[in-house]
Amino acid sequence: MKISSATTPLALPLEKLIQAKTLSTLLQLSKPLNNNQAIVRLLTSNQEVTLQLKTPLEKEALYHAVLQKKDESYTLKELFKLPLPLKQLLKAPALLTLENLIQRLAKADDPQKIAIETLAAKILTLSDKEQATVLLDQLSQQLLSDSTSLIYEHHGLKGYVKFKKNKRGFSQEMLRFEAYFPLLGALKGAVSLVSGRKRAKIIVISQRSKEILEAAKENLPMLLTVLVEEDLGIVVPTQKLLDLKG
Repeated sequence: MKISSATTPLALPLEKLIQAKTLSTLLQLSKPLNNNQAIVRLLTSNQEVTLQLKTPLEKEALYHAVLQKKDESYTLKELFKLPLPLKQLLKAPALLTLENLIQRLAKADDPQKIAIETLAAKILTLSDKEQATVLLDQLSQQLLSDSTSLIYEHHGLKGYVKFKKNKRGFSQEMLRFEAYFPLLGALKGAVSLVSGRKRAKIIVISQRSKEILEAAKENLPMLLTVLVEEDLGIVVPTQKLLDLKG
């Protein structure tokens, strides 16, 4: 299925999103102050801020958070822990940019073809046999798996997207996926072709992610439906403050 290369909220300039009053970001513990307060590093903007917490953060863990900004202070609205498999997945090298991935999909390239060609091109440039062996293993997994996973880089941050096959492979009528975007969080969805018109249904983990996507509806060449579901099985809900607005 061909996906338009028009500007999407997934590839917006970073500044527009990190300067918003409500910020969706990847973060990590820098220094615990006490059980209810810690200094954390916001990885999307590479800055350290102090947060009030209901649950202490784990050392070395990665979290996705929704923060409310007022002047120079931040209030935590929602917190999701990245499970170990996702954290390890994001340690793998990104072999293409998000923009390049969107361009390839816009040309109607099969996701598996994108993954195989990208891995093969990288392998040919390597002189390190150990690294080449790791990528060859990934290449064989892509060929045998019922899904295709791609690690991409965007604004210096890595994310992943997994495309799922159906009985006919990667169908032109329905392309299902799940993903983690540092600026949006985890999401699942499908793009379908109905009577010659594309329709997308995307499920996100926070109201902020929904707002970002719906703000871009007019720029998308498809009918878009966005739903919010806290637990998609991709990241783990850790903290939610229901009494905050904004």
